[in-house]
Amino acid sequence: CFLARPNNPTSSLWDRALILELIDAFPATVFVVDEAYIAYAPGESLWAADRPDNYVHMATMSKVGLAALRLGYCVAAPSLAAALDQVRPPYNISEPSAVIADRILERHQGVQAAMIERTLINRRRLAAILGALPGAHLFPAHANIVLARLDPPAVAPRLRAALADRGILIKDVSGITGLQGCVRVSVGASAELDLLEAAIAELRGELWPER
Repeated sequence: CFLARPNNPTSSLWDRALILELIDAFPATVFVVDEAYIAYAPGESLWAADRPDNYVHMATMSKVGLAALRLGYCVAAPSLAAALDQVRPPYNISEPSAVIADRILERHQGVQAAMIERTLINRRRLAAILGALPGAHLFPAHANIVLARLDPPAVAPRLRAALADRGILIKDVSGITGLQGCVRVSVGASAELDLLEAAIAELRGELWPER
């Protein structure tokens, strides 16, 4: 059973207590929990050293300012770790990436904390920008992304294309079951949100002419 917590692209958050209950209730099932975006979510991580052997914990440094390192990790019981080792690509993590990440985590946690706080502030602003679109419905955001359902649904691909023409990239996720008319927008820096807000203001009359 694979669970992304928080999820991508919905930015939703699986209940921590529920997952722990399921892990205990189904010991023959392996639960893989990916917490790549957990830094932006409320509450605690599921990680603990004394988890049962059917729990696998995954995370990455890519979502907390270290994407260029291409560094993630997986923690599992020895038997599961050995099985995963048989199928992983050779040299999948470079030594320089591992060393740099270790130094950053050791010496610059305050910098990362400040970056995460700025992202949370900008997430609120992004939600306000998207929430102001006519008929838009925002999903609760627990990652550094915001998911919005647009009205009418056909405007989602048009907004994506129009913003791309202006050098702003968002993702139309209408092709995913249950997400018709939805766009997924990553939280950017303040200057990037300025550009997005200005572009949407220009496009409003074109995409929603009667509102």
